[in-house]
Amino acid sequence: MSVPMLRPSALAAVAVAFLGALALLVPGAQGAGPVPASCTLTADAPFFYAVMVFAPAELGCTSVQSKLRVRTQLTRDGVAVADNTRDCHRSSRCYNTVGSFVTDVPGDQVWCTTAWGWVGGHSIGSATRCEAEPF
Repeated sequence: MSVPMLRPSALAAVAVAFLGALALLVPGAQGAGPVPASCTLTADAPFFYAVMVFAPAELGCTSVQSKLRVRTQLTRDGVAVADNTRDCHRSSRCYNTVGSFVTDVPGDQVWCTTAWGWVGGHSIGSATRCEAEPF
């Protein structure tokens, strides 16, 4: 009885199929996947409350995601004065607000919120918004 021989192209196809199936079984081998188009990052203008300036940001999706990350930075005249990163798991929304005590200096300062967002490890970019009126 003779053993059938596989052609090299057929053998390669079987190997690729086997490795592909194996990759699906290895945790994390699938990658984080594409960023959902239904996720948006919002940086709101800083606001003054009780001798502090707060910089709010939100990353929101229309469906629950395994991991959301929001980094929020508060700047005064272009210099960072507060910075924080928050991770949210199995959620459709992630809020992050940082604050800083205000020292009264002469003149008007420009306060801005900058936020960066990630969905499942994929960056969705940044957003910046500055205060619209003097504090």
